[in-house]
Amino acid sequence: MKQQTIGTTIRQHIHNYETQIIEIEQFRIYPLLVAIVYIVASISLLIFLGIPHNQLDLTESSIATKNLYQVEQRTEAPYTFRWLAQDSEVPLPQPSNGKQIIRLMATVPLPNSHITISINNQNPITFPVAPNVFRRYEYLVDAPRSNETTQLRFHNDNVSQNGRELSIGLTQISMRPLTPYVIPRTPILLLILYTAIIVFVWRMEWYLVLTFYTTSMLFLAYAATHIFQSDHWYYAYLATFGLGGIIIGRSKPAKKDDPLVIPVYRHDVDGLRAVAIIAVVVYHAFPALLPNGNVGVDIFFVISGYLISQLLIRQFVKNTFSFSDFFNRRIRRIFPALLCMLLVVMIMGLLFLFPNEYAQLGRHIGAGAGFFANLLLYTEVNYFDKSAAYKPLLHLWSLGVEEQFYVMWPILLYLFRHRLRSVPALITTLIAASFLVNLRLDATLPIASFYWPMSRVWELLIGTLVVHILASPTVRQRLLFTPIIAHSISAVGIILLVASMFWAGGDASYTYYSAILPITGAILVIVAGERAWFNRIILANPVMVWIGLISFPLYLWHWPLLSFAHFFTNTEPSIAMRIVLVAISVLLAWLTYAYLEKPLRLGALRSIPTRYFTYATFACGIVGYFLIGSGLIMPFNRNAPANEVISSPAVVTNTPLCAGIENNYLVTCLHHQRGNDTTEEFVFIGDSHAEVLAAGNNIPHSTTAFAVHYCLPLLGAERFVDQSSRPFGCDDIRKLPAFINNLRANPPVHHRTIFIAGRFVALEPSSNIVSDRRGFYQFSGPRLDANTVNLDAVFQTGLQRTLTALTTLPNTSVVFIDQVPELDFMPMNCNRLQLFRSLAESSCTTPQQPIMQAFARYKNNVSAVLANFPIVHRYDPMQSLCHNNQCAIMTNGYALYIDTNHLTPYGASLVAADLWKKVLGVNPNPGS
Repeated sequence: MKQQTIGTTIRQHIHNYETQIIEIEQFRIYPLLVAIVYIVASISLLIFLGIPHNQLDLTESSIATKNLYQVEQRTEAPYTFRWLAQDSEVPLPQPSNGKQIIRLMATVPLPNSHITISINNQNPITFPVAPNVFRRYEYLVDAPRSNETTQLRFHNDNVSQNGRELSIGLTQISMRPLTPYVIPRTPILLLILYTAIIVFVWRMEWYLVLTFYTTSMLFLAYAATHIFQSDHWYYAYLATFGLGGIIIGRSKPAKKDDPLVIPVYRHDVDGLRAVAIIAVVVYHAFPALLPNGNVGVDIFFVISGYLISQLLIRQFVKNTFSFSDFFNRRIRRIFPALLCMLLVVMIMGLLFLFPNEYAQLGRHIGAGAGFFANLLLYTEVNYFDKSAAYKPLLHLWSLGVEEQFYVMWPILLYLFRHRLRSVPALITTLIAASFLVNLRLDATLPIASFYWPMSRVWELLIGTLVVHILASPTVRQRLLFTPIIAHSISAVGIILLVASMFWAGGDASYTYYSAILPITGAILVIVAGERAWFNRIILANPVMVWIGLISFPLYLWHWPLLSFAHFFTNTEPSIAMRIVLVAISVLLAWLTYAYLEKPLRLGALRSIPTRYFTYATFACGIVGYFLIGSGLIMPFNRNAPANEVISSPAVVTNTPLCAGIENNYLVTCLHHQRGNDTTEEFVFIGDSHAEVLAAGNNIPHSTTAFAVHYCLPLLGAERFVDQSSRPFGCDDIRKLPAFINNLRANPPVHHRTIFIAGRFVALEPSSNIVSDRRGFYQFSGPRLDANTVNLDAVFQTGLQRTLTALTTLPNTSVVFIDQVPELDFMPMNCNRLQLFRSLAESSCTTPQQPIMQAFARYKNNVSAVLANFPIVHRYDPMQSLCHNNQCAIMTNGYALYIDTNHLTPYGASLVAADLWKKVLGVNPNPGS
């Protein structure tokens, strides 16, 4: 009785309050005054209650730092980043004090590494960092007071012997006070004010107020800590939600005599799905035919939003909606086909992949089954990430985005079930908010713009908006186009779709503007209706409808087959193979649809409980993510290309020849002392190839290796990368010139032999064999137009200067070593079928002729220079690695290459043994 009395009293107060509000609303000036106050209060709060932001972008060239190296800029990576040496110091621009959240994106080259950060030389914190992948790390720290800047000192506890990998890769660092980070003051205060305006000025049910408030607060809190860096983005987000709230709050419930039109099934929409899947499959299998075919995914998003909202409106209008029914439909539609594909991929990986590849595949299986593949893949995209072609489940990122939308959208729509006419305003608000996120991230974190649901959901929402607009009787009546108008709208839509797929500016990367054309085209095709000629004759054709019906299983099957083909071929799969794989994909898709998906939804298997598919799919994901991903379940093919273990000699860096030269990521100066024989000294000069060959030296003599990575040993020549106007640093006087001065200042006791080695094919940027060519060489000075640089003259002049400096040293001989054969595929593919053949019998070769053609230009230049230096010996590693017009990649089960152009220790020892025999007349035991 007491509860009823309280409830009655509350309802009476609410009724009286609403009556007063209705009377107040009669004064037209009141809403205007409130709006003005709202704008003034919002701007004031933004100015006086902004969140402190202490951030440093390490890729900026103007930052004052200590022990930081040149910015790495790679076209195949999403990040530009910077390498740090031991005990590097980084100043953050603002002072700090007290509890802080420190956030950084970091990686290290070696496993089992820990980073220690000291703040203002106090309070060090140590945490593990994953190797070879950029990840975000956040830690709570107690920052000692600083008055001007905040000094951060970085230390890595896992330093390799040769000093090459002692660095830490960083992108951005930020520190925030704990309280604003956990409770973002500005968004909360603004949203309290904003919600008060909606409640006290406009009529709106309490649960809609709560929903809109919660959504707005979560979005703005997320944006405050992850997205916007300046106030104008704040204003854009607030205006978006404010306008949307006003429109929704002013809307009224639909009249009973003016119901929404129930959407009906349309064959042409299935035909549009066929267009999308054809674009995606052709792009993946034959990218040259459809250079921007990846926009098919954008079309899929629009169609998915359209179809899911069509189903929801139909059920809401008929008052038959239930969450259990909705999710049962989704599970029976998606889980069986997905589970079947995941199991097949799991088995294929078990048979053919190596342990590290299978572990990654396991994590992707778990992410695919749990529908967070897009988020996992986002964390893996980095400078060290392998090619997309070697990720069989890469395509599940889009399924993750869709399923995350399917979870949230029915809940939100259910809250508005009695105000379906206000839903278009809600959708428009969310589209604008998501597009703003997309717009922002496209300029700051393009990979996040691609993978994050907040930046992609606007594409699905556009499809839902079309459904809700077409469901209005008034709008639908106005859209009863004459045939010629319907034909024209459909034709324009198809033209936009086709143009977006062949867009000359498309580089297969996602940007918001690359999605506008296909999305607009899809909307026009849908709005044109089934009466349009193209929709009726082409899209509604039974063949197109059939392709549309199998589009989901076809999307699931085609990419794993194409991806595994890359594992088994030394080059891009042939056209014939790709045609066969696409045909097999279509066959598997039809079998999946006809004998699995359709019977489970409409046929004989309909009686199987839905929960079984849920349990099985999630169990598959758990096995993949936790058991396979952690290495507890290993593949059969455990014999990864083997490298004979060669005992590492003592390495020192403080020898006279390395005096004044700082070892870091780009520069290596190391001394190997093998035995006590001091009658001969060996010195290797060049890039990383010289360092590798020095490690394979088995002669019991003193050996010094000087290498400047990514730089050929050409005095007076500089390298420029990508479009940067800053030199790479190859001609830095602290590098090769300093080492030559050390050679001159420290003559040998008896005799010294200098070997020059490098990746000389880098001279030719257009060489097909150089897949990662990112720069060019020129004479030192300001950057020139690459097209105007005479590369042959630069190479010959630089090499001549180097040889002149070395051949004039006392008691010194010089040997020029040609580049080792370079591959156009990863050498591990040679051992892929180890399950079916003996390790002792395995071998792998590649034709020598294409390599000779790729090397011809640089070899001709070398010959021209060596003609002036008859005392310089020349040795070609092809003599030991190539026989009968074939170059070895594996020998007796041992790999000779660690990648496309660097030898393994075993491969280097073979080359070194042949080098000593033919040049020095000794015959060491290779590999000993």
